[in-house]
Amino acid sequence: MGRSRGTVESMMNRRVVLTSLFGCSVPLLAQISASSSDRAALQSLVDKVAASVNAKDAKAFGTCFAEDAEFTNPVGTSIKGRAAIQAFHERLYSPTRLPNTPSFYHVQLKLFDIRVKMVRPDVAAVDIGWQ
Repeated sequence: MGRSRGTVESMMNRRVVLTSLFGCSVPLLAQISASSSDRAALQSLVDKVAASVNAKDAKAFGTCFAEDAEFTNPVGTSIKGRAAIQAFHERLYSPTRLPNTPSFYHVQLKLFDIRVKMVRPDVAAVDIGWQ
């Protein structure tokens, strides 16, 4: 993809809301155009999320989130903080089936129809179709 790391880090310092990646959506009241560099940084972040899920790399997945991030999965389980998000996903990605934990070990995430809307100049909503 060849995107500059500085651009990704710059975008990660802004607020990014990934919607529909995990089954939620956010209605938007206003839309601001995203610059091409913001779109590239967001695409890079989305690619990193998908690659980390497909590689079953919870540490890489965790780095997609801010230290104080909040993550809610499709069934409503909420996790607060990067370290907790990473630990939660380490259990999901385990090759050994753990009690009371679904296994994502054989899951391959496929993304399509990625849409970006800027809510504010520093907040993006990214709506992603997935299967």
